[in-house]
Amino acid sequence: RDHALADLSDSPSLYGKIDLAGAYRRALIVGKRGLGRDGIAPPKLPSECPYTLDQLLDPDWWPASRHGLD
Repeated sequence: RDHALADLSDSPSLYGKIDLAGAYRRALIVGKRGLGRDGIAPPKLPSECPYTLDQLLDPDWWPASRHGLD
């Protein structure tokens, strides 16, 4: 997040070029591969990113904890 915000601060026009859907698809592949190496079945994850780019870049925003933690 910090790196992305720094890059966007230097070049704000990059914001419109961010492929969130593509990045999310690649993250799913990497995450599932890593879990598989550890012998963990990947959880059912949304096929599309459930967050907006603005949320992901907001330093004060965090997704709700599915474990009930604050």
